[in-house]
Amino acid sequence: MAVNIEIRQKKLFKKEITVPGIAELKNLSFGVANENYVIIEGETGKYTILYDKESIGRGFEVWIEDKDIFMRLPLPSTAGDIVKFYTLIECLCGKMGVKEFIREGEKVPVEYCNMFIQQDTDASIEAIEEITSSILSGESKQFFIFGAVNPVALGVKEVNKIAGNMDYFEELLHELQTLDLYYASPRFYKKENGELFGMYFIEEDLVTAVPYSPYVLFEMDEEVNEWYMYLPGGITVSYDNFIEKAPHVRDYDDVRFITTLSEDDIMKIADEYSVDVDSGEAVKKYYWGKMIDTGSWHSDKIVRLSLPLEKKCGYNHLSAMLIWAAKRNMLSDRLKEAFDGVEDIISGGQTDVRDLIHTNEFFRGELRTYHFNDEIREFIKKYYIFNTQNENGYPYCVDMNAENYFGEKYGSDEFKNEAYLFVPYDEKYIDNMSGYIDRAYERFLKGEF
Repeated sequence: MAVNIEIRQKKLFKKEITVPGIAELKNLSFGVANENYVIIEGETGKYTILYDKESIGRGFEVWIEDKDIFMRLPLPSTAGDIVKFYTLIECLCGKMGVKEFIREGEKVPVEYCNMFIQQDTDASIEAIEEITSSILSGESKQFFIFGAVNPVALGVKEVNKIAGNMDYFEELLHELQTLDLYYASPRFYKKENGELFGMYFIEEDLVTAVPYSPYVLFEMDEEVNEWYMYLPGGITVSYDNFIEKAPHVRDYDDVRFITTLSEDDIMKIADEYSVDVDSGEAVKKYYWGKMIDTGSWHSDKIVRLSLPLEKKCGYNHLSAMLIWAAKRNMLSDRLKEAFDGVEDIISGGQTDVRDLIHTNEFFRGELRTYHFNDEIREFIKKYYIFNTQNENGYPYCVDMNAENYFGEKYGSDEFKNEAYLFVPYDEKYIDNMSGYIDRAYERFLKGEF
């Protein structure tokens, strides 16, 4: 159920009316809902959602056609959203020099806005009471409210908390939609045999709301029979196995709970339950901890900026770090168990370690925390940090090495601010970077950072 509004322009304005401009009139935020009804903030689309960040309810849609403004208010809605909807209509009518607008196909005077506020509030109260009755009687298991930011599922606990009260309804929607978390939504793919499957995604240490059981909120042409969770590092597990092992922080709403996965949590799930999606068979997959750096971040610059370099130059400094650790017997036992002879291969000088990082299944183009042993893992986490302005940050040292190599030429236009990619990758480069790392490690051991 929704209320539809149209405001027609009767005169042309020098300044074009835009949806962001409309939102600004009442200091409202805006965005568009993705296919899972989760907001993409700051974007506009065919139907843009306007909402108040100070009291997030369901918001309302606004769009423009032939310079006329259209608005849609979903019901039931919060009292705050209803008032904002009609006060914005009054403001727009004043700006456009009109004294009437079209509501549900009927022309009505602006003066009726207060009456419509009461009507839509009453309709919302009635709808909430019907939802409550349906859930408490067992007629319905839950009811989805499409909030401005993300869907909220009302069940017995939620409707009891609302208790038919509009203020409590508004408080619940605001509370759930302002929690500092990631609202996991499914994506859909096809196997090699053409069967459709659903996939959720999660990251390390990210507070996330995930469903107890996967669900689809929109009609699909094909049925989804298999569901998976994609863990960091390219690891896939069945959704049921994920639910079995994922820590339960607390309920989010009637169909979701909040979880946070540590590196250890992910490692245990990956070690026990990794599967190949196409075959459905268990596979041995290794989780290597949080990402430290990925060569693609750097090699992509070479392509994007049309730099006269091989793409593998983006892996230069990753390689230097890995060689430093391998020569000091500081790679993890987990890596050495998975990749027989890895330390000799890396430190022996016979292999281009950049290619190894890029193509080997145990690196997949990345350096991660569990590629390194306990002795240096904490050092790596603290040292391999971007945006530092001293030698306690490895990327800063990489840039400093480039500045020392090129001298005054360091800032020349030919490097396009990426001089670190141009330093020749050779034994001297490895030695220089190892020197930076050695000195930083000594400071770390002394507790100096």
